[in-house]
Amino acid sequence: MSNLTSTIGGCYTLHTFETLHGLWQQMAQTIESSVCCVSNADLPDSYAVLSDRSSLASNEIPDLRGDLLENLPRFLLLCSERFQALLIGTIVCESELEQIEIEITFSATAIERFFRPLIPNIPAILPFIGEPNFVNDRYLENHFAQMSASVLAIADSQKSARVALSPDLYLVTSLATDRQASASMAFDRREIELQQQIAQANLLDRVITQIHQTFDLAATLQSAVEQVQTFLHADRLIIYQFEFDKKANSKDFDAACSAGRVAYESIGAANLQSVLNVSERENCFDDRQLWQKYRDGMTKAIDNVDREYAADRCMLDLMERSQIKSKLVVPIVVNTQLWGLLIAHQCHSSRHWQVRETQFLQKVAEHLALAIDRAELYAASLWHSQNLERRVNERTSTERHK
Repeated sequence: MSNLTSTIGGCYTLHTFETLHGLWQQMAQTIESSVCCVSNADLPDSYAVLSDRSSLASNEIPDLRGDLLENLPRFLLLCSERFQALLIGTIVCESELEQIEIEITFSATAIERFFRPLIPNIPAILPFIGEPNFVNDRYLENHFAQMSASVLAIADSQKSARVALSPDLYLVTSLATDRQASASMAFDRREIELQQQIAQANLLDRVITQIHQTFDLAATLQSAVEQVQTFLHADRLIIYQFEFDKKANSKDFDAACSAGRVAYESIGAANLQSVLNVSERENCFDDRQLWQKYRDGMTKAIDNVDREYAADRCMLDLMERSQIKSKLVVPIVVNTQLWGLLIAHQCHSSRHWQVRETQFLQKVAEHLALAIDRAELYAASLWHSQNLERRVNERTSTERHK
């Protein structure tokens, strides 16, 4: 094993390494278009570029066609201006059941140390590697770590299941797995997606259970905000609640809505200011059509607020004051009225919101709407009950004094 400080790792089959390799490449393409993928096959091309750009003499550039390339562990590097990750596979047992030591690191220092002997002038080839004080995007690192851990967990469960097999049957099973590598890789990805769906369902189940266990609406909403923020790895998650004049026409949002504020908040990022109780008083949201769309169930996923609000100075200033780079907005609609907005914020860097994340937040908002409706019905029932009791007591008292 190399000297890298890894966050995830262990001894697995070559098939597991190839599964991770393929998964990382797919994830890199869907999450960030500017990410650079570098593997063993890319190093000769990198040295050709270095030969053209560098002032080094040709005899100072290592020959990758020699022992250096042959003895180099298998690797895949993902790097961009906001994210670095390195996957390494070192063969430890060359046989039909080829074993490989897998290491995964997100440490910029460890990644630079791995490439320093290979590329004398790293900035010329990998401009983001070796930057001082580089800090990974928290969301991307967590996302890749979780997905990688899921793949390794599946491999661990497969290893545990095979322990009870005889050596011959173990060999047959392993060889069959290698022959079906592509099909098995697809199964692993489906397994990961299934695990994510199960995790979402479990969180929704906890929210629903709490709704039915208590009439304390504030506790229910705050607990939901905290759990969802942690699950999504959002820097901040809030509920923006509107305050309405109940005597006004509920269909006329402008007339009925008197104010709004951030009523609930959960922060998951360090050095991030709170926006709890903040009220938007600059009429940045003065758009009847927008509110109508929200009331009809529209969601809004904004990956880059600077680009989205480039022509809207009011909204852009509001985003900057709240340190927002990306946001995901879903409505909370109670009895056809726009009660509020459930909003996820990414603040330290921009973020591409996945469709499944939007769908998940929608489901949460739907259940919160049920909790709000239930709590309001309970409060109204309690008020009527107390009012009736008061009237009965007053009438009884009057009858006694006659």
